Amino acid sequence: MAAFTALDADSLQPILERLFVVPVIEGLQQISDGIENSNYLVSITARGLRGRIISGLPELAGMSCSQRPVRLIVTIVEMLELTQLENVVEKLSLMANAGLPVPGMFADELGESVFRHAGKPLMVVPMLEGRVLQSDEVQPVHCWQTGQFLGALHRLTGSPGQPARVARDFRWTVDALARCQTWVEPQHRAELEQIHARLTGVVSQAEALPMCWTHGDLFIDNALFRYDASPARQPPDRLSGIIDFYRSGPDSAAMDLAIAANDWCWSGTQLDPERLDAILAGYETERVLTPEEKALWPELLGFASARFYAARMLSQHTASYQREAAEADPAAASVLKDPAAMLLRMRAALHQT
Repeated sequence: MAAFTALDADSLQPILERLFVVPVIEGLQQISDGIENSNYLVSITARGLRGRIISGLPELAGMSCSQRPVRLIVTIVEMLELTQLENVVEKLSLMANAGLPVPGMFADELGESVFRHAGKPLMVVPMLEGRVLQSDEVQPVHCWQTGQFLGALHRLTGSPGQPARVARDFRWTVDALARCQTWVEPQHRAELEQIHARLTGVVSQAEALPMCWTHGDLFIDNALFRYDASPARQPPDRLSGIIDFYRSGPDSAAMDLAIAANDWCWSGTQLDPERLDAILAGYETERVLTPEEKALWPELLGFASARFYAARMLSQHTASYQREAAEADPAAASVLKDPAAMLLRMRAALHQT
């Protein structure tokens, strides 16, 4: 389940009419992946675009829906207010104009790309080519391209100033870890206390690292890859799109890289050195890490795991729309991610030194 807010064709039609000429909805179905927003796959035919599409992808820039049916992703944003989402849209436009492989946004004739449904923001983007890799398909070539994307994003949006940070920043993480002691299994409490103490001790250093606009959630399932040539038995190897920017915001550049590495470079019960070298090498083709970022790298990997560990624990043990959905429908239990894996990753990251 990934549809906390219902959407039907009658409700969607007026929005599509602002974007397309005589749109006809051919299909509308929930997308089961995702744990924070409501996502729908929509197929339409139309006589053309009424508004425009903002995209850095060549295959989307000249898109004409009069030639063929169009597949859309409609997202109802559950956790951001309209003003927050407008900041995300602004940065996505900047990335698209710079040629980065991000979703093109459909905008109406007035330039509006954020709409409303059931009192919540709604966005419409074209479905990108490619597919998500399975964890056991990830190879260094995929990590290198992921790192390069983040390096390009951070170079494009880096700022010498200190803007407000994302909500789940370094201090939120250590405070949330302290709250988790209430729910953690007794055999893990001493270890969690040690991790909390180590991360708390470097918060000020982490906050002094260079900042930029970050993705904030670049896990394996938020990247699409396609084949350069004819499909073969091996997984696709060309990055075709980065999706799900709804956790994006101003934060430490190296922290954003650590969040990605914490998922892309994990193999079995440990970090894979070859994948880790690849994601760092790809990143540094666009932006070179500072000595301070390199010195704090193990702690940043620990913060990356801790941020998601704490978020998952809070979703399970406090009031949240994910918990409400899981309690209302047992089939929706997948929206509550298991925090245990992140505890294992915290341990491995902080044992690098």
